[in-house]
Amino acid sequence: MKTRHSGARLYWLVIGPFLIVVALLAALGATSAEILSAVRAYVGAESLWSKGQKDAIHHLATYAESHDPIDFQKYLTAVAIPLGDRTARLELQRPNPNRQVAHRGFLEAGNHPGDVDPMIWLFLNFQHVPFMAEAIEIWTEGDIGIAEMDAVAQQVRSLVLTGGPNPTQLRALRDQLPAIDGKLAVLEERFS
Repeated sequence: MKTRHSGARLYWLVIGPFLIVVALLAALGATSAEILSAVRAYVGAESLWSKGQKDAIHHLATYAESHDPIDFQKYLTAVAIPLGDRTARLELQRPNPNRQVAHRGFLEAGNHPGDVDPMIWLFLNFQHVPFMAEAIEIWTEGDIGIAEMDAVAQQVRSLVLTGGPNPTQLRALRDQLPAIDGKLAVLEERFS
């Protein structure tokens, strides 16, 4: 009887560590898959951000020429993407972030609803890890460029709404857009 009991004990002493290693590897694999999925979501989000920014520049330049409210509405629709991401980033950088606000911001930026929670998780858990901290820093610089573009947009809109836009002033504002676009293109590449 004692031999059978000690045989079972020996069995678990030999097999137990292997089972623990297998369980740890499974957990590591699941966590790695979640991290990769969240990183993939950020790559997709950057693509949406870049397209939104490029479209916003285009529609704003068109609006400065056409003065057509439809072109300004197209600008607003396009710029809503990077502005949604900005809302999410600012909320997630708060000491006690409201996940619902961040969630809404990522959705306004056009991200797939299934990607939003992993994006929030990655940001909150890895924001101080070098690769993520650098991406957030670049993202923050990009948001400054978006704010510059939006300031130009508001000035253009104001001139157009006054009824007699000054072509020289509009041209000067429109001429600022390629420099803003160029700065943002460099940041987009660094973020990717």
